[in-house]
Amino acid sequence: MTNIPTDLLRTFVTIKDLGGFTSAGELLGRSQPALSLQVKKLEEILNTKIFLRGK
Repeated sequence: MTNIPTDLLRTFVTIKDLGGFTSAGELLGRSQPALSLQVKKLEEILNTKIFLRGK
């Protein structure tokens, strides 16, 4: 079992709840690129994609 850092889980839940990286970044006080890096790290830990990106 892998331990997942709380900040990565908080980022994931906030993006999902608010429906986007930009609005989640505003609420969390982080830039969109910073959130993207956190999601990438979470995806690496879980070894799977967790969001569909693009149009």
